[in-house]
Amino acid sequence: QLHKYKSKGFILIDFWASWCEPCLKDIEKIKSINTQYNKGLNIISISIDTDSIKWINTIKKLSSGLIELLDTKKRVADKYFIETIPKYFLLDKDYKILETTDDLFALKYKLDNYYFINDGIGK
Repeated sequence: QLHKYKSKGFILIDFWASWCEPCLKDIEKIKSINTQYNKGLNIISISIDTDSIKWINTIKKLSSGLIELLDTKKRVADKYFIETIPKYFLLDKDYKILETTDDLFALKYKLDNYYFINDGIGK
């Protein structure tokens, strides 16, 4: 139910878990993307952790400032056909999926291009 999160222009969905080392390493990059595109991007971070206490402790430690959701039963992850994490989805303001990848660097490059093409939405 993404419509609950009013889009600023683009939406980045990040599927991750507290036990996923590559996911945790990408958090600083995600925070940097959030800062760079703050006015034109919503980032929704969805954890597939099954241990809610461990998830809470991890997000407190990371203090990412992102929209943090927990998907213990993987209902959302299943709708997006998540088989591996990290997994990133870039959506436009109409919630259309523009990109899907596990490579945050490639996604950042695509996001930069979308911003340029769309005349700097949010910059």
